[in-house]
Amino acid sequence: MNAEIQSPVNIARVAIRDGIVRSTVLRSTLLGEYASLLITGHALFGAVWWIAAVPKNPAALIMVLSGLWIAFLAVGGFAGEKWTAAVTVFMLVMTGVLAIMGVSAVPEWMTDSIIAPLVSTIVLGVLLIVEFLDCRVRSQAGLTIPERRKQNGVTLKLTFIGLFLAWGLGVPTVKAIYGLSHPVAEKISMERMSFVEEAGFRCGEAMVTFCFFALGANIGSFLNVVVWRMPLGKSIVHGDSRCPVCSTKIASRDNIPIFGWLGLGGQCRACGIEISPRYPIVEAITGTVFLLFYFVELISGGANLPVRETNFYRGVLWIIMYPKWDLIGLYLFHCFLFSSLLVFTLLAVDRNCIPRKLLAFCFTIAILAPLLFPSLVLISAWPSGTSSTYTATQTLLHGVAGLIVGAIAGGFLSRLLTVDQKSINQRVAVIASMSLIGTMLGWHAALCIAVLFGISRAIRRHGLQSQAAFQSGSFGGELLVVTLLHHLLWRMEWTALTAF
Repeated sequence: MNAEIQSPVNIARVAIRDGIVRSTVLRSTLLGEYASLLITGHALFGAVWWIAAVPKNPAALIMVLSGLWIAFLAVGGFAGEKWTAAVTVFMLVMTGVLAIMGVSAVPEWMTDSIIAPLVSTIVLGVLLIVEFLDCRVRSQAGLTIPERRKQNGVTLKLTFIGLFLAWGLGVPTVKAIYGLSHPVAEKISMERMSFVEEAGFRCGEAMVTFCFFALGANIGSFLNVVVWRMPLGKSIVHGDSRCPVCSTKIASRDNIPIFGWLGLGGQCRACGIEISPRYPIVEAITGTVFLLFYFVELISGGANLPVRETNFYRGVLWIIMYPKWDLIGLYLFHCFLFSSLLVFTLLAVDRNCIPRKLLAFCFTIAILAPLLFPSLVLISAWPSGTSSTYTATQTLLHGVAGLIVGAIAGGFLSRLLTVDQKSINQRVAVIASMSLIGTMLGWHAALCIAVLFGISRAIRRHGLQSQAAFQSGSFGGELLVVTLLHHLLWRMEWTALTAF
């Protein structure tokens, strides 16, 4: 047996016993053991009650079988086998149909309680994910790291396809089944979309959503280029991407964000040198944040934004297809802020100073964009009017006030919390980040984020046992997370502040 399989990590991966009850991802932790016990007890409890309903309606037998199957899966029954996942999918579909159509001739409390078909459907969905993870662990036992990465790439592609089909075809199918079991007046029925129309519309929504994630992932790929080339004085516009060791040009098919790295197994196709996993991680983070802002800020009609009235008509159709340019502009403006903060953080992690050209570019965009589009200013430097009536002087004052307050707050935080005097570039990154936050979001947001950042550092200092572990943390990374949290809860924060 080779050393790869004999390593402790791989011994854990192949620790699935060949028996009926096996090791499973669900029961790999103490919390998982408790969850397994809870799911098993709940499933058996529901199965007992549904047995009594079988004489009244034979469809209740589906609930009995699903309860027994859930209990069997929860304890690790045949974990890691593909056929168990197929059975789980079948049971999920059957309980899902019962949840949509309802179960007649049974007590009403059974369909509206913790043993309802909808609850069983949700539990089966969670266990299906666990089954998928178990199958993945079993299939990757004994594989090399590059082989696992390639397999993960295939799995990720199938996951995207599955999500696309689930939304594009699954949702219309569920609505069609519900329509058959809950007939409506003919006039109302004629106004509804047909199954084909509904499927086409949902597939369009899924495609638009994927495009926003792809936009973020591609920008993340560009950010990697900025972080790598700018400290070396190289152009970020001209020049092909090449392997830093053998200088071989990276092929277009290998330069696709996330998927390209996974397809290569994290190695250069020419020389086989290891490619840092930070590249796909940055791409995935950026794509995820773009997608998060897409849901929370864009198609929600600006539900997280303070002062601004939330759009009455929301969703992909009313925000994207019938474009609301003010909201789209805010989305792009805030995505630019996050991307800039991410670059500052990565440069600080690499112990590199932020290039002056990059700072000049970021702050120029931060100041000029609101002057050209006043709707990008949500909270004025002082309360007066609405963003559409802001004068150029008020908009400029908003940026300058935010810049000053952000710089002061950033300088105070970096000196108060930084104990490692060698991390000068990290301190500069915190000051630059806070200054940019204040310039783009306003001095109010800069102060709120500074307070949240200080609380985060205090909690982290208290939670870590060693002072060395506390000092080794990245200030920029914490600031990035705190800023993201503030942005998601911005409206709630502003409402709470103005209530006093």
